Parts: sequence; C-alpha cells; structure tokens
Amino acid sequence: MKKYLLLMALLTPVTGFADTLKVGVVDVMRLFNEYAKINGIDDKLQARFAAPKKELEDLAKDIEAQEKQLKTNEVMMTESKTKKAKETLIDAVKQYREKEAVLSKDLQAMRNQELSTFRKVIMSITQKLAKDEGYSLIMQ
Repeated sequence: MKKYLLLMALLTPVTGFADTLKVGVVDVMRLFNEYAKINGIDDKLQARFAAPKKELEDLAKDIEAQEKQLKTNEVMMTESKTKKAKETLIDAVKQYREKEAVLSKDLQAMRNQELSTFRKVIMSITQKLAKDEGYSLIMQ
C-alpha cells in the first residue's frame, strides 16, 4: 500500500502527466468470492479428496468403536489385554493424526496451486484490459 501511495505522490506533481493518467482498480477479493470458477476449484478439490476423507472418517469411527469397547470391557479384561488394547488404540490415533496431517497438507498444496493458476489468469486479463483501454496504472 505504501508503494502505491508513494507512486501516487510522485505522479501528482507532474502536471502534464496528470491529464493522461488513467488508473484502474481490480478488487481481487470480490473476484475470488464471486467468480464461478472458484467454486469449480472447490468442487474439483472435493472430488479429488473425497476418498481420502472417507478413509479418515472410517478410521475415526473405528477408533471410537475401539475406545467404546475398551471402556465397556476394561473391567473384565486382564491387565495384559487392557494394556494391549490401549496400545492398539494409541497406535490407531497416531495413524489417524498422521493421515489427517498428510491429507491437510496435500489439500492445501493443491488448493494453492489451483489458486495460483487463477491469479495468473486474472493478471493476464487485467494486463490485456489495461493495454487495450489505455490505463496507466492498475492497482489490486
């Protein structure tokens, strides 16, 4: 923002240039919120990651079932069986957390890649419009 203010301050005293100065503003956040392709990106990501999300949900249900079974049967189990069941439960929770972290990282990376492509499209359209319409400065 400071760069733009400095640029505007530098351009203001030039009287001959001020007459030909044509400034445009692109509301990138509005584009992201309203452009239909963004919804398409979200749909694409949902489809791509539906199976891994389902796998995580199933793993979470299994963990809940193991925990419920352990709480229900703990009194009747021997100490060694209780210890083994708790270790199995802890291992399942660790596996869930690891898979969840990987999925989250992959999803974020894919989303960033898609949004980067979208930003490049916006920039090229903005530059073309600025050139065609004779804008001196485009701010985003």
